[in-house]
Order: sequence, then structure tokens, then C-alpha cells
Amino acid sequence: MAAKVVLVTGATNGIGYETVKAFLQSENSYHVYLGSRSVEKGKTALQKIQEECRGSKNTVEILQIDLTSDESIEKAFETIKNGPGRVDVLIHNAG
Repeated sequence: MAAKVVLVTGATNGIGYETVKAFLQSENSYHVYLGSRSVEKGKTALQKIQEECRGSKNTVEILQIDLTSDESIEKAFETIKNGPGRVDVLIHNAG
């Protein structure tokens, strides 16, 4: 079965970060988009989470998305459309 695709917005710290970690540590199969307004903060969070979740069979990647910017949302949409083509689970934590 294909991995479920998950998008977690506001995922660079706090609840969003811990949510990404929970998906990565799950026995179920997930590909997680770590949503971040800032590429730099996203890279820092991604590096940290990969260290904390070594050995995870699940995958994670940064998705730059600023929910206050239509242009940013459109770019994120295109990234997902050209990648897996879907989002199965949305955790909207940005705010």
C-alpha cells in the first residue's frame, strides 16, 4: 500500500513539530510535508527531526508555505501536485 501523504502546517516547533515526529515514528506508512513559512527554519527543523527519528521507515520533506500569501499557497500546491499529487491528511497548525 502506498504511503499516506500528510501536510502539517506550522511544523517547525511546538505542536506542529511534535505532530510530524509522531507520524515519522508511526508503524503506518507516511510521507510527511513539514510546512514552514521560512525555508531556513524548515531546514533546521528537518535536520533536528531526522536526528530524533533515525531509523524511521517514513519520509519527511520541507514544504515552504505561508498561509497569508496566495503565491506561496499556489507554489505549495504545485509542489504537491507534481509530487504525490494528493494530500491524504491535513493538520492545520499554522496560526
